[in-house]
Amino acid sequence: VFRNGDISFENLNRMMDAVGKKRLVLDLSCRKKDGKYYIVTDRWQTYTRVALSEEILTMLSSFCDEFLIHGVDVEGKRSGIEQELIGLLGRWNRIPITYAGGIRSLEDIEQIRKAGQNKIHVTVGSALDLYGGDASRCAAGGNWKNFKLGIDFLTVVRYSIENKEKPMRKRSTQSREHYRELQAVGLQYGNI
Repeated sequence: VFRNGDISFENLNRMMDAVGKKRLVLDLSCRKKDGKYYIVTDRWQTYTRVALSEEILTMLSSFCDEFLIHGVDVEGKRSGIEQELIGLLGRWNRIPITYAGGIRSLEDIEQIRKAGQNKIHVTVGSALDLYGGDASRCAAGGNWKNFKLGIDFLTVVRYSIENKEKPMRKRSTQSREHYRELQAVGLQYGNI
C-alpha cells in the first residue's frame, strides 16, 4: 500500500481490482511520533509520511471494506491500550474497524468500548492464557459478549492452522484445549 513513505494509489487500485473492495481489509500499523499516529511499514520500523487522521481514514475507506489498526507501541506487550488512537477511530467509524495492541484485561476492553463509542472490534492475542498471558479466554468469553464487541480469534486460529508444525509459546494441556475451542469457533462462524 505504501511506496517510499507515501500511499501508492496504483497499488491500492490493483489490489481492489484483483479481489474487490468487499474482500479487502487494510492493515494500518500506527506508531506515535510528535503527537501524531504515523502509519509504519517494514515490520514497524519505517515511518511513512502519512499520519492517521479522519481524512486519511475516509480516503482509504474508498478502497477497502474494513480496517485493522495496530497500536504498534503497545502491540504484544500487554501494557495497556492506545486510548488516543482508539478515540480517533471511535469518532470516525464509517466502516468496520478492528483494533489490536496492548490489551491486557477486561478493563482495557471496557475502555475501548467507551472510547470507541461501542463501535470498535478488538483482537486479543498476548493477553490470552493461550499465549502465556493472564486472561483466561474461557472465563472472560461470556463477559466480552456483553460489550457487544467483535472479539477476533481469527489470528489465533489462522496461526495454528497455517503453522501446524510450529509449537505455540508456553503450550500446555489447557492451552491446547483452548486452541481447539478457538479453532471450533473460527470454523463454526466461517472465519477461515
